Amino acid sequence: MGCPGKSLALGSRKGLAAFLALIALTSAGVGVLYAIQSRDLIANSLTSIIIVCLVVPFCALGGISALFTLISPRPALLVNDTGIWDNTTLFGAGLIKWEEIAAISSYRVLTQRYLAIVPRDLEPLLSRQTILQKWTMLINAKISPSPINIPDILLRIPSHDLVRHIRESYSAEIRQYHIYIE
Repeated sequence: MGCPGKSLALGSRKGLAAFLALIALTSAGVGVLYAIQSRDLIANSLTSIIIVCLVVPFCALGGISALFTLISPRPALLVNDTGIWDNTTLFGAGLIKWEEIAAISSYRVLTQRYLAIVPRDLEPLLSRQTILQKWTMLINAKISPSPINIPDILLRIPSHDLVRHIRESYSAEIRQYHIYIE
């Protein structure tokens, strides 16, 4: 289906991943040090409880995800005849087959643009995901236009250019599977 050589592999932004890993893991470390320093206050301080229970795990997960991106040899995003492979972060959706996609678009929230991939049925995708990927998709489904949202900052080209590439290179798949392209 389609023409050979039309696949697009976008490498991860290793410099950004290194910076984010450093910031996130440093923040988690500072949170742990704060908790150790104020362990007598933890039971009585809402700030300490929030830092220990929310901020430290969130920063640690973000740092681990950035490290995963930094060491992963896979392209961050791959578009080919099979579908779209989202490996942008540890929480990326992995393979989304063309037949599983209902719509693809680019949208903006404040100053950040995103690539949105809307699945026809979320359940088959969720069944192939890790618990962190499932939570990410379910949260995204509640607070954003799609369960799969990839920020432009993680891509090497703007999402609107990526949507145009998909529209031009995968028109047969788009027609065959009735995929809405914004």
